[in-house]
Amino acid sequence: MAETDESYAAEIESEIAKLERDAERSQKSGNIEKALRLLERALAFKLEAYGPENPETASAWTSLTNNYNVYAMKHLQDEDFKASHSLLSKAKALLESPANVISDEEKRRLLAITYNNFACYYKKKNMLKSALTHAEAVSSGYR
Repeated sequence: MAETDESYAAEIESEIAKLERDAERSQKSGNIEKALRLLERALAFKLEAYGPENPETASAWTSLTNNYNVYAMKHLQDEDFKASHSLLSKAKALLESPANVISDEEKRRLLAITYNNFACYYKKKNMLKSALTHAEAVSSGYR
């Protein structure tokens, strides 16, 4: 039975490594949506294989959240508002998930980034009240 468990663990680790390599290649070639899907799958595998307490899982959670924010802002620069909002919403949902595995300090840091990016999004769309609401959320509680 232990040999089967070791074999399964090796398969999972191999799949995670493949997903991460493919995500990196996709990012380098500009296929951001594919890269994000691969990183999402890698996080799911890490949660299953390593559990929520493992630093590898927390690192993947943080990395995916950062990537959502980075590419949301790139879409905002390109005035692709729908894609930008979608990615920011994914970042926020990931951070507010009850399954969240990152430290409280890291969660606050990433929420501050995400809310700041929402403020930029709403400012660019000339929705100033929403922009101010998100900026105030950063200054009042996500530092």
